[in-house]
Amino acid sequence: MQCKFGYDTEDPLHRKQIEAERDKAVVELERLFERLNDPNIPVEAVEQHIEHHMSIYRNATSILEQAEIILTEEQAKKIKEIMPFRLDGSNPKDCLFQCGGNSEEE
Repeated sequence: MQCKFGYDTEDPLHRKQIEAERDKAVVELERLFERLNDPNIPVEAVEQHIEHHMSIYRNATSILEQAEIILTEEQAKKIKEIMPFRLDGSNPKDCLFQCGGNSEEE
């Protein structure tokens, strides 16, 4: 199971999913605030749930706000990949210290 707050720029529906999580948290928070003064429900329990849903709301809102500064596909195409190794760019079998050698030989 993957994190529901990870933002996949390749998935056009992902923004909608994060908006849905935020909106569900808002509905739940409204319900919880109404119950906050209910004498039949322990205040601590309500506060715990409010804290949980506030975290969801804050995370989702932050992601949606920050998504505006994520590179667009057109911007990403213009970026040049840095190739730290001498041969063929980044190769997982190359030396962990980026010397370009084979780490098994050293």
